[in-house]
Amino acid sequence: MKGNDALDWITDPSMLNHFYSSWSGGMGTFVQRTAGLGAKVATGKTDEIEVGDVPFLRSLLYTPREQSSMARTKAKWYNYKEEMEQTIANNDKLKSKNVPTMKRIENAAALEKFEGSAEQRKVNIIKNAEKRMRHWNTMRKKWADDKKQVDFANKNIEMIMQEAVEDLDKIE
Repeated sequence: MKGNDALDWITDPSMLNHFYSSWSGGMGTFVQRTAGLGAKVATGKTDEIEVGDVPFLRSLLYTPREQSSMARTKAKWYNYKEEMEQTIANNDKLKSKNVPTMKRIENAAALEKFEGSAEQRKVNIIKNAEKRMRHWNTMRKKWADDKKQVDFANKNIEMIMQEAVEDLDKIE
């Protein structure tokens, strides 16, 4: 027998939690966590208590979650990539052979200066990471119907991005 869709939607526990959290804000979240902590203590489930369940202590002993950490890594990756795009474009122009002889000599000198520089190391890290990511993007498209394989490809892309950001941070 089919129930009332609106009533089902409104009484869904996740929706009730959403409405409560939206309406009560940070104070409501504090009360909810405190009540949850009290319930765990009262029922003897003290082994299930985590640092994040204890008000104030969670602020002192905060460690970033993997997702927020990955979001920061992605932001840094795209910042580095944007920063290096102009350098890559300029470097490609310096390699052009369709310029007058004097300009080719100037370009060769500029290329010589670029070789071995911190900028070149950054460009190499980004190009290498992008090449490896393209491989996993291709595999992700090939496996589009298999969620586990797509997740595997995404994890590899994130790992490559994280390694590249770590290497780029060392150069700064």
